[in-house]
Amino acid sequence: MSDLEFSNVVRITNKEETLACDITEKNGKNALCVLTDELFSNGVQANIVVGTSFIEAKCGVTKLSDRRIIGITPIDGLIYYGLNNSVTVSNGTPIYKKQTLYVPFADVFLIASQNTNVRILEAL
Repeated sequence: MSDLEFSNVVRITNKEETLACDITEKNGKNALCVLTDELFSNGVQANIVVGTSFIEAKCGVTKLSDRRIIGITPIDGLIYYGLNNSVTVSNGTPIYKKQTLYVPFADVFLIASQNTNVRILEAL
């Protein structure tokens, strides 16, 4: 497969709800699709540095108390995520450079084998 980059939003609408699906693919890697009951319009974003000690994925000192979804994009390297603070590079799930992971509602912890810039998006 050639080096593809694309991003599409697919909306499925009926009288009761709208579902949105964001699809991103790079180099043939599997795309991630998140269906939500509405499109998010409020939230915060930040750049954080993930290093060799775990860090909670959030934009400020604390996560948004009413956060409904978090987006995580490593900008310049590989990071790993887990759902508790025991995540390591050995047991975490990888998120590759410029790949975005969206996680609804859950707390997410990140770690890397070296300092890595990561964009975080918290949406209400």
